[in-house]
Amino acid sequence: MLFDENFRNKEYLDYKTLGDLAMEIGEYDKAIRHYKKQLKIMSEIDCDSDEVFDLDSIEGTYLEYELYEQIARAYECENDYKNAIKYVKLMIEDDENRDVNKGDSVIRLAQLYNLNKQKEEAVKILDELLDYEKAQIEKEYDGSYTKEFFDNTYDKQQYLNTCYELIKLLNYTDKQRSLYYMNLALDMYNKHGKNDLGIKMASILKLQSKFYKEDIESSLKSSETQQNIISKQDIEKAKSICKNSLLESKIYREDYEYERSKEAILKE
Repeated sequence: MLFDENFRNKEYLDYKTLGDLAMEIGEYDKAIRHYKKQLKIMSEIDCDSDEVFDLDSIEGTYLEYELYEQIARAYECENDYKNAIKYVKLMIEDDENRDVNKGDSVIRLAQLYNLNKQKEEAVKILDELLDYEKAQIEKEYDGSYTKEFFDNTYDKQQYLNTCYELIKLLNYTDKQRSLYYMNLALDMYNKHGKNDLGIKMASILKLQSKFYKEDIESSLKSSETQQNIISKQDIEKAKSICKNSLLESKIYREDYEYERSKEAILKE
């Protein structure tokens, strides 16, 4: 993390260390107690003006987020999704207070909602996250320095990650909606540049091709008496499978994964 050596050596960080050790050996209740004790101490510390470890400092803010994250993880390990959700929501609040992209935290929350059998809530917040990431991508940044060195790649990655999470959530329960999010991801990939976006896109292309193959096979089986007749819709799906394979191969090749690039073509 972003803590300097002096910050990490502060005596009051002992509870954070104890919590980490408890997590390592699977003593989750104990880890939660240590992490909460750490948060309590941090909130009570009376810092001098020249010190850097209060909650308003950069290091203190990041440590607070890390503690929320670890507490949520410990609760999840105990299958206590309700309390895990509570602390992930605090992570999201922390992201918003620091004005940083909240995508990772919201995706984490959606995963916990799904584990807690709140699938529709998970889909809802991921849909909202798509709008948020789109706004982040389209945001106008002031100053040429920012535009030159920050091209929204992270926001684009988060958009694709969100599409991927929605596709996994819906999967075969709502194939049409899954395909909708696949197409959104492909549009983003084609429209907003491709640097550092490929690997997640390759995973989405694989899923889309799998759906199309299953549709074609089902269609052919249902018309066994007319085996030589293939619908125009199936022909278009077959074309999409070929295009996906070529794009997937290209993505892996650009990432120097030549074996996977070759497999993407040969598997079809």
